[in-house]
Amino acid sequence: MKNTLLRFILTLALAASAHAQYVVAIDSVDDGAFDNIAKPSSFGTLAEGATTSATFTENSFLETKFLNATIGNVDVWKVGVANTAKDTSAAGAWSGSRNAHTFTINVVGTPTAQGGKPGPRWRYIRSFNNGSDDQSNWSDITTGANTLSITGPVSFDRYVGFQIAGTMDIDSFSHDYGDGVDTYSISAVPEPSSYALLAGLFASTYMMVRRRKIS
Repeated sequence: MKNTLLRFILTLALAASAHAQYVVAIDSVDDGAFDNIAKPSSFGTLAEGATTSATFTENSFLETKFLNATIGNVDVWKVGVANTAKDTSAAGAWSGSRNAHTFTINVVGTPTAQGGKPGPRWRYIRSFNNGSDDQSNWSDITTGANTLSITGPVSFDRYVGFQIAGTMDIDSFSHDYGDGVDTYSISAVPEPSSYALLAGLFASTYMMVRRRKIS
């Protein structure tokens, strides 16, 4: 009976996965990172509940910009705004930008360089109290979880983010800004027909177990 039950469970799992669709899940905190993107209209089109493949590309939720002939195009995540001058916050400043920040992308498959350019790789970007800015050295991006951090807290509002050079498939992205964590992720959701199959298989399994106990 245990073997029979196991076969039913395995069949159920396979059937559900075969009939699943993938949806975008966005989990964000009010006045968090997702509410303070530097240029909202220039960022990607991923929307809560949208159906998609099992992954999304980095340029589907990041802004694409051309840096120079050596680096080429990069995809940019940038939240908050730089000070206009020392101790002078610009319009749209975000207090959460003062915290430490950690960005995590989970890469599925093999990320690739952009043509003949170096990569795949990424680096953080940030601004300072007087409005000037800098970026870190590039770090390689590999399959699996990749994490990049910016230190804090600081005493001024700023922008923070990162640049990605290369192309890759991602199944989750998170921005931890101290006061909360905002995430994009992909979830597999069975289609309605799979729920009917689920109910039928459980009912059949229950009846088989019940009959065996009676006999």
